[in-house]
Amino acid sequence: MLRKSLLILLSAVLSGCAWTTIIDKDYETPIVKLRAPRLHLLSMGMGKQEVIKILGHPDQFNGVRRNGADLIEVWEYHRMKPVPGPDIVAERYALEFTNGQLSRYESAGAESQ
Repeated sequence: MLRKSLLILLSAVLSGCAWTTIIDKDYETPIVKLRAPRLHLLSMGMGKQEVIKILGHPDQFNGVRRNGADLIEVWEYHRMKPVPGPDIVAERYALEFTNGQLSRYESAGAESQ
């Protein structure tokens, strides 16, 4: 009986410590996310796979819409600002594809705080 009580007490203490470690953790942002995306390496007319090879996968996919016969897709990349706790988006970069080809890209500006 004493052994069972000690095992239960030990389990409760260890699981409580693990839970607070997960909640209080300040996650480290990968260095690549602290810099602006390398937009200078892009060229109009590039395909989506070519863009992924240069910039990696987008941070956000903003959907697809039709404009007449054209299919327009918008991707977003983010530059992060490290702060204690969850990092914040410092700047957004929008890439627009028309029929699968890069047709426009721009800095969408800083995130308002």
